[in-house]
Amino acid sequence: MLLHVELEHDEPVAGLEVTAFPFDAEAILDSLEAAAAEPRPAFPELERQLAAYRSPEDDRLSEASRPWLALYDSVSRLADSLNTMDRRTQTYARMYERFRQLYGRLQQRAAERDRALEELRGEDVALARRAQAAAESVRVWERAAFEPYAELHRAALDSSGRAVALQTTDDHGEAHLELAAGDWWIVARLTDPDNPFQEYYWSVHLRTTGWLPLRVPLFERNRLRRWRH
Repeated sequence: MLLHVELEHDEPVAGLEVTAFPFDAEAILDSLEAAAAEPRPAFPELERQLAAYRSPEDDRLSEASRPWLALYDSVSRLADSLNTMDRRTQTYARMYERFRQLYGRLQQRAAERDRALEELRGEDVALARRAQAAAESVRVWERAAFEPYAELHRAALDSSGRAVALQTTDDHGEAHLELAAGDWWIVARLTDPDNPFQEYYWSVHLRTTGWLPLRVPLFERNRLRRWRH
């Protein structure tokens, strides 16, 4: 199967990690959210402001946030990988230790970013701080609501009889995946290049015979743009 990732103006996306799940991970998360003891924290007005945000001509805010954002992406990708692994293996233990170290560095980078932001003034800084506070409250809720996810993930993998597949797009925005016959959900996410508070998210369902080649496009028209928290 050939995946092709492209944004507007036919610009290919290189270096994007794409994951193929043999089950609908979003459906599991939706069921856990529906069963949660407390509703997910909601910030409709803040999310509207974040969606409408555009980086100012003075790019100091982006410069101050860039090291944190880069490490945040690494931590997020590693966390996604850990969710696909058997926790009883030595490989999981090594990767989890790496995740713990990176998470500690992420906290340090966040402190460095906050100190840099102290030198800035204006609506951008206020918006960034509101977004950080809101995002932390959502993450606290997710840690409780999604705690059973790892167990449900393993059960779904066992039921499918298949493994999660990962691949990274090349310079042409393409990734090749060998997938067994059955239903798959192709998942990827990418920071909006024009808005550090937003990300593009794809979750594309497909059914493959396992022997016929497929070309799966991930374009502007089939992605979701959402708050990156």
